[in-house]
Amino acid sequence: MADIYVPQDPYTKPYAVLAISRKKLLSLGFTYEQISLLTDEDMTRIAFWLENKCLDLGFDDDVQFIVDLELVEKGWIVPPILDEGEPEHSSEDARTTGGHDEASQT
Repeated sequence: MADIYVPQDPYTKPYAVLAISRKKLLSLGFTYEQISLLTDEDMTRIAFWLENKCLDLGFDDDVQFIVDLELVEKGWIVPPILDEGEPEHSSEDARTTGGHDEASQT
């Protein structure tokens, strides 16, 4: 069985998601002349707007979806989404296996 990587402080270690730079603006088609007009304060404000727009546009939903994909690749079984009127049959298997497929645990 493979070792599981556990960093010393796994819940607070940050991973960069978005960075903006003048080089990125250049790759988006802005000219050197346009980019040279932007101060560091302007770039900070642009970064702030981008960060807030990402959060407003469903960033958390995207994170959940992508993490679910990664977990499925590792054998985690995603519980089905039930309709509001649909009764829950049995979730004991998911509880006893921790959501893992028992066949993949051998």
